[in-house]
Amino acid sequence: MQKIKYAILLLILSFSTPSFSEEVKTRIIENGGTGKFPAIMMTENSLPTHTVFRPQNIKKFQGKKSLPIIVWGNGACFDSPFEHVNFLNEIASHGFLVVAIGTMPKETGEQNKERSTSSKLTDAINWAIAQNSDTKSIYFKKINTQKIAVAGMSCGGLQALEVAPDPRVSTLIVANSGIFIDPIRGNAMPMMPQLDKAHLKKIHTPTLYLLRLLPILLITTA
Repeated sequence: MQKIKYAILLLILSFSTPSFSEEVKTRIIENGGTGKFPAIMMTENSLPTHTVFRPQNIKKFQGKKSLPIIVWGNGACFDSPFEHVNFLNEIASHGFLVVAIGTMPKETGEQNKERSTSSKLTDAINWAIAQNSDTKSIYFKKINTQKIAVAGMSCGGLQALEVAPDPRVSTLIVANSGIFIDPIRGNAMPMMPQLDKAHLKKIHTPTLYLLRLLPILLITTA
């Protein structure tokens, strides 16, 4: 009889206690940010290769007030946005859906420093558009697929530049990045796109360059 009771107890605990091997899939950063829409950082089961930042409550986002999209490439082309969580969270708190390349950052300890490719920005765009049209998704008709920005820091800025010709993109943001006068293949950072001036002719959207080393803010229009 005691063995039966013990077995039942173990069964109950197996359903009520999360496994220590499970990763936390949501986290609140800086109390949700300072915007009108407190944000959350999370992993979506339908896009486990990326990290999503969005308002915690998205029920009121629809129609003309649906969520604009920002897809983000990380510094050093890292496959996790651990360097940018505060920044991306703050953006989301102002009513944006931010989809960053890579796995959700750990709260403590060594972060994922594997490299990513520019194609993951395209994956993020595809996912957001698909979610908006999926009647079973919580994002159904809550995403503004006409307002898609590609953005990134340093190596991630080059990733954004590489994807910018996509006709679905409406805005480009390049932070602390640039292009190459001469290719440096063999000595380049892994996965870093080797883009030259010719690529700039493919840009068809308003573009924001942010360079911290120079006291300038350059805004261009296509």
